[in-house]
Amino acid sequence: MSLTGSIPSTLTLLTRLQYLDLGLNVFSGVIPPLYPFQDLQYLSLGGFPVIGKLPSITTLRNLTYLSLVDLSLSNGISSALGNLDKLRFIDVHGNQITGTLPLLSNLTMLQYLNMASNELTGTLPDLSDFSELSYFNVAKNKLEGTI
Repeated sequence: MSLTGSIPSTLTLLTRLQYLDLGLNVFSGVIPPLYPFQDLQYLSLGGFPVIGKLPSITTLRNLTYLSLVDLSLSNGISSALGNLDKLRFIDVHGNQITGTLPLLSNLTMLQYLNMASNELTGTLPDLSDFSELSYFNVAKNKLEGTI
């Protein structure tokens, strides 16, 4: 059974939240602001269409896991993503994200990066600084370069 309707804005009152998984539901509408979740370590949204843009995640300094799969996102990936230096897992496949790959060189603990099936352009990043990286997928984009 899936949850339906909109994501309640009262969710933002849970300011001590560390784990938020709303994936595989049938939500509609906008995603409430995420800035109240200063302690959030795990964020998984996916499988439902988002109206508008994804709220900023730049204040989620404790985030280690980020999954934004099949949300129909079309805006670019914020360069501020590279400042979330605790991230170990990033999965944003199956959207229509445009623009270039953000600079991720600060994410030295990154183990998993999946940005497949988007509309990303530009040059593949240098992966030599990512000694922990065990999964890298940028298939079905418009990227150039060698690995």
